Amino acid sequence: MPVMLIGIIIFISIVIRDMVKKRRFVKRLLYYCFILYVSVVAQLTLGAILFPPAEDPFIQVQLEPFYFVKEWSTYTNYESWSFYNNARLTFYNFLLLMPGGFFLAFLFKVKRWKGAFLLFGASLTIETLQLILSYSGLIRTRGFNTDDLIMNTAGGLIVFLIFKAIRGRKIKKTIKTEHRIN
Repeated sequence: MPVMLIGIIIFISIVIRDMVKKRRFVKRLLYYCFILYVSVVAQLTLGAILFPPAEDPFIQVQLEPFYFVKEWSTYTNYESWSFYNNARLTFYNFLLLMPGGFFLAFLFKVKRWKGAFLLFGASLTIETLQLILSYSGLIRTRGFNTDDLIMNTAGGLIVFLIFKAIRGRKIKKTIKTEHRIN
């Protein structure tokens, strides 16, 4: 709940700022969607803040890259709930920053290297916050997982590069059209 309250406060401040600056409707709408997206990601990844903090929190740290692949190879029954849950969580991690890649490409118009750095930084921030807040007992057991970091960044980066290419192609087409007219 506190995460959503922070999101609402930021949302209201941006609405007021946009009304003063008189930004275009589509750009304002994209900003509002971005704020909603960030709030939802914070809620999904951090969950509710526990008060009072939990005593003796359990901490999980997984630093081996692509551990999920090795774990999947140990399953003998691919129809089991544990395999399904593991695959589902990996897929969700892949999807998590995909909208972030879209927003970086269209709303913020960042360069490729900067977009990759920002997506990796966002994923690293999420994982680090999960570790710190779990350790302090402020959220339910979450931890730092290298596979989540890889999957989050990969999903966001793929969408970012696709939309960056689409946007680049659209700009080149516009330039060619303007050149023919002149």
